[in-house]
Amino acid sequence: FLQRMYDNRNQIIQQALEGIEGSFNAIIQAKAHFLAKEVMDKLEEWLQGMEARLAKLNQRLLNLRDGFSGRKPVPPMRSCVYWIWRNLRMSKKVTAGDYPRNGTPHCAKSPQESRLVRDLTACDRLLQFYRNDEAEILNALRIADQKSKPLLLLSQAVMSGRDAGFTPSLNTNTATVGGENTADLAARKLIPLLKNLVKPNGQSMTSDDIKPLGDRERHRIVFVQEMGGFSLRCIEGMAELRQSYQDWRGQMITAKRARLRGENRDLPIPVHLQKDPPFWDVFPENPQILKLVVTARALHVLKQAENRATREITIRYTRHTAVGPEDVDIAANWEEVTPVLEVLACRPDLEEIQRQVTVILKAAATPEQKQALYAHLLNYLKRREEELHKAGGRDSLEYKREAAILQEVIQAYQLLKKHPPLAPR
Repeated sequence: FLQRMYDNRNQIIQQALEGIEGSFNAIIQAKAHFLAKEVMDKLEEWLQGMEARLAKLNQRLLNLRDGFSGRKPVPPMRSCVYWIWRNLRMSKKVTAGDYPRNGTPHCAKSPQESRLVRDLTACDRLLQFYRNDEAEILNALRIADQKSKPLLLLSQAVMSGRDAGFTPSLNTNTATVGGENTADLAARKLIPLLKNLVKPNGQSMTSDDIKPLGDRERHRIVFVQEMGGFSLRCIEGMAELRQSYQDWRGQMITAKRARLRGENRDLPIPVHLQKDPPFWDVFPENPQILKLVVTARALHVLKQAENRATREITIRYTRHTAVGPEDVDIAANWEEVTPVLEVLACRPDLEEIQRQVTVILKAAATPEQKQALYAHLLNYLKRREEELHKAGGRDSLEYKREAAILQEVIQAYQLLKKHPPLAPR
């Protein structure tokens, strides 16, 4: 009996294991069927998308065939992919120079009535896009004309100043294929609209108002507007930019002087791409500061010397301190002295130079002292004449400007003794 029970138990266990194994296989099989169905759905969706893309590509190739004469028909869609792939594999490595620019070589070989030529002609595309609506076409041309204007605003306050002395000029150019007397039918329809933009008030047209473009540029309608004949200081916002630059220059001067005194000071971020700027300040000099600089240079208050620490030639002046005289560097050359003294950080230097100049001029009290100071100023002008020999000497504008300033100083302080008028005979 026990043996029979033992055999039955083993049989029951074996049947249970077989049932579990069968269920496990059924689960795995069902999961595999589910995953296979999901993958097939994704694959079918991708194939449908590729079929739609290939259909569009085939249609584009068929449309492109119309623009070429004497070409073989494009293969059917089923062999189209293989045809493209075969040609790509057999083709050489193509560089940018192998492609024709703007498609003009193919366009030149195609018939004038072909779709390729029409699609590459700006006038045809414009008429087609706006369906010959004259108002819409004129509006589109006007927008293009307005976008061609220079992106500059001129300050009316500077333009109306007495020191302006110039009037900006505007140069306008409009061009299309063939110009005003074009043979292109679509361009002829646009000529009256272009004339309305070039001469909006009905002025008489000239042959240069609408310039011609060649067939290689038939894909363009050109609007160019140029403005010139004005100073850079007339641009709106230049005064604010100059003030920001002057603030940066003050920080640079302060940091350099701190370094010369032995302090550990970082220089501000440079704004120049090169050591010497290609041109100086675009704004006119302050006339009062310019007068002071010329007078201080003539009286040797401002002088050119070498900085022994930096081994550079600088323009400097000397001030007296509690520990003795101190040399203060102003600029690297004479052209920079006037704009540097306009910087707010150099206001103490400006006041000290003005004080020293005033002391020297007022110290000439006697006729002998005035005569000596007068002779000193004349010697300075003689040296300046020699220095400006290549620029014209006495006829140069810089000499005449300095001579006029020193003449005002001589008259203001009465350095030249007036001779009594001759008595009548």
